[in-house]
Amino acid sequence: MKESKDSTKKVGRPKKEVEVKSTETKKEPKKTPAKSQTTKKVGRPKKEETTKINSSNEIETKVVNSNMKNKIFNGILLLVTMLFILSMIALCVKYIKINQTKRELVNSVVPKSDKLSVSEELKSTKEKYSNDEIIALLNLDNYEYSIPIAKNEDNNYYLSHALDKSKSIIGSTFMDYRHNSDSKQINIYGHNSVRYEVPFKELEGYIKKDYYEKHKYFELRINNEKRIYEIFSVGVVEKSSKEEHMQFNYKTDDEWLNHFNRLKDKNLYDINVDVSGKDSILILQTCLFGRYSNKLLTISGKLIYAK
Repeated sequence: MKESKDSTKKVGRPKKEVEVKSTETKKEPKKTPAKSQTTKKVGRPKKEETTKINSSNEIETKVVNSNMKNKIFNGILLLVTMLFILSMIALCVKYIKINQTKRELVNSVVPKSDKLSVSEELKSTKEKYSNDEIIALLNLDNYEYSIPIAKNEDNNYYLSHALDKSKSIIGSTFMDYRHNSDSKQINIYGHNSVRYEVPFKELEGYIKKDYYEKHKYFELRINNEKRIYEIFSVGVVEKSSKEEHMQFNYKTDDEWLNHFNRLKDKNLYDINVDVSGKDSILILQTCLFGRYSNKLLTISGKLIYAK
């Protein structure tokens, strides 16, 4: 009997240990700190990754902005360079044109010659410019050069052509295509300029009477003779074909006299020179600037000597 009790007790003791162990085993899953620690550790990398992504985006944005700035800068630099090159080209072209115009100015007149006959002088001038359309030489009073006068079938031609028939800014001095050496009235036209000393710029002086008083005559060498004209009219008129100096289809002496008197009515100042219906006249025309902008200056002279 004692042995059975002892055996029973011995058998009962392990149960308590099992129960304790099982109790301890049940308590282990209740350890929350381990779970919370695991949760915290998982959460931290997400913030770091977000920070890294944001910083990466900022760097990319800065790179893009930097590239954009470089492109804008390079574009502006290219534009400035192109503008500089174009301006230099324009300056070179302008310089070339100015030099060309200066050469044309030199070639627009010839030295006066008292040793050659009119025919010899005209022949020499035609050869110089290789131009048979040069028909006369005009000498303004107190002007040191002779001005070659050309004539074409179109009045517009020599407005933009030099005496050698090359293209020209200043053109040439020319006779109206409807006139010739035997015409009762001869019109001669020439450009004026504010920039260049073209031959007919000399005519501007006639706006003032003091200049006229010292320069009352001009000479035309044509048809193998020298002709001297005395100025009887200096007028400023409109740019119109209806102006008096553009009318020349008169038949009788009375008609011509009335025409001459109408020219005198245009005078800027008194000129005490009489005219008659039997006179032959020469009219010089050029344009004006400044006070008389868009106007024409006409200077009319009557033939007083021919030899």
